[in-house]
Amino acid sequence: MGNTCSDESNHHSQQEVNLSQFKIIKSIGQGAFCKVYKVQHVQRKKLYALKVINKKKCVDMKAVYNVIRERKILEALDHPLICNMRFAFQDTYSLFMAMDLM
Repeated sequence: MGNTCSDESNHHSQQEVNLSQFKIIKSIGQGAFCKVYKVQHVQRKKLYALKVINKKKCVDMKAVYNVIRERKILEALDHPLICNMRFAFQDTYSLFMAMDLM
């Protein structure tokens, strides 16, 4: 899972993305190996739902294939009635997927 950007106006543009580009506003949910936060992109001022997946828990729960499949599916979709993925990136401990906030 590399660091990618999928801008709304140009779905295939590639830019380096990292967590410092987002301001965490509040926690809005959690699952077995992830948490979801309402965040604001610092430069764009746009709000997103940021899914933060703990790599170690994901591996321990044997869910790596599911996470990779989820990212590939979300990356391929762009529809006004679903939460589209706009950014995907990672650091040492976590995987991140920023999606439209509904």
